[in-house]
Amino acid sequence: MKYTAKHYFFILALACVLFLNSPFLHAHGRYLRNAAKKAAKNAQPGTPALRLKAAQRAAIENQSAALQQVRRELIRLPNLLHNKDFQPQLDLLKQMNVTSADNPDAQTLFNQISQAQESLAPYIVNQPFPLRFSIPAAQSESPYLRSCTVWDAYRQARLNKQDRFSWKTADNQHTISMGPASFPSNPQHPLYPCGQLAQELMKKRHAALSDVFDAIFISHHLTSSQKLALARHISQTAELAGPDITLFYMSAYKKIPAVKMKGWKPDPMGKELLTYIRHKEAHLIEQLNTGPSWTENETNLFLDLAALLPQEEGRTLLGALTYLGPASAQYLLLNPNPYLRKTMQTKIKLVREKGIPAWGTMSPEETPSKIVRAHIKFLRKLIAEHNLRLEKIRSRLENFEFAQNQLAKTTYANPTLDNISQELYTRAYYMRLKNLFNKVDNYLDDIEAELNSLESFFPQLEE
Repeated sequence: MKYTAKHYFFILALACVLFLNSPFLHAHGRYLRNAAKKAAKNAQPGTPALRLKAAQRAAIENQSAALQQVRRELIRLPNLLHNKDFQPQLDLLKQMNVTSADNPDAQTLFNQISQAQESLAPYIVNQPFPLRFSIPAAQSESPYLRSCTVWDAYRQARLNKQDRFSWKTADNQHTISMGPASFPSNPQHPLYPCGQLAQELMKKRHAALSDVFDAIFISHHLTSSQKLALARHISQTAELAGPDITLFYMSAYKKIPAVKMKGWKPDPMGKELLTYIRHKEAHLIEQLNTGPSWTENETNLFLDLAALLPQEEGRTLLGALTYLGPASAQYLLLNPNPYLRKTMQTKIKLVREKGIPAWGTMSPEETPSKIVRAHIKFLRKLIAEHNLRLEKIRSRLENFEFAQNQLAKTTYANPTLDNISQELYTRAYYMRLKNLFNKVDNYLDDIEAELNSLESFFPQLEE
């Protein structure tokens, strides 16, 4: 099936059927009426009046396929109309007389395209799949704002020996700026010690953000609120810019970075800090299971970090450690999903009612060390799979970019309805593919950061 789809695209992208010679395009409705009249005039007795020539039907199929690609694009990328890269597609739609507005809203444009497809329906064999417009709720998640162009901006800043640079978000709507964080220079300022610790942190190169957080939380120079403020700042920076670029900035410039974006409201903790907390808690449980009991400082640290987790998760963690044992608590930390948490809560409730700890809830083979090792193995497998997927998407992107550029030249030289349809199809497909690449790349970035964190806490478990 995938080979058929691939061949179909190249037929669309490369077959130029020049069925209109006028430099000014007819509206698709007028074209169809004229084609129908011509077909009826030349029809033999008993021949259907709307039987079009093969070239005409292929051109209409191409137009329908192009419109369908834009509809898919609008559904998957609701902020698309604010993206300047969408403007060429909007211009092509205007040339096809699908829309006349300069700034239509997504719903209106979707409806206009749907109406255009309905007018084509009687003349095509491959009817488009029915789609319904709805805006996905997950579009506001900050990791999807990250753009691969951050690396280009970073490299250019390094070449220019600058520590400030900016780049566009993945949806091309906002500008993100990155530069050194400002710490108070007045020793009397309550956050002054954070600047001192930041300078100490920069003397060492860190392989993972977990190493940075560890140095912050074990510091004797900061209060609890100061530790949390500095850790949250670094975590929020990584949330918007990405964990890798945050570490590279710290290593290259020997400064703590800061990011800003108009209208951005960071998560109170940030994904990276929550990852650190879970892995640090898992590490402390490993010590509890394999060595002597916790010291008073370790006990206090475990309880303090548990309090920073989302309330329900932190409460369930303490219950699992108390009633179900170290293995169950570690499993919960490494798999923080709602379904597992609800299952654990049910088990904790049953055991608490009996009044007897049930440390045999996990199987004998699932000791804490084996659970961590299995999770490390799982993350490595996930990274390998996503790297392979990313390379395949990258290869397809390069092919579509080449086709897009060639078709743009063809359309400019000969703006027929068929050429416009083929260029529109390619641009819409390329943009959706680029969005997919960015999502996979961001997800891979987060998985690698989680693996680095886990390996920094459990180096003895590396295979």
